[in-house]
Amino acid sequence: SVDTSTEKVPTSNPNFANLAKNIASKWKETTSEDRSIFQSNASIDKKRYQKEMAVWKAKQIEGTRKHIERSIPINPTCITSTLERQQLTKKI
Repeated sequence: SVDTSTEKVPTSNPNFANLAKNIASKWKETTSEDRSIFQSNASIDKKRYQKEMAVWKAKQIEGTRKHIERSIPINPTCITSTLERQQLTKKI
């Protein structure tokens, strides 16, 4: 059975080196069956993270593109239509 209990970490000046060693030794003691539970959860969470990052990055790119569109001055002599302006911003 997997021990999912949490031990209280001292809030004042914890020794992270000892904490890391303690966690590592407990991980080494776990069976591969017990580890698979944690690894499965990590895999699921990694996929969720990757999906969220893809959405976030797409929003960042879209926001940058819109910012660039707003910053391009409209000069009737060089850009004759909205379509040409859109094509220009897509190239950027």
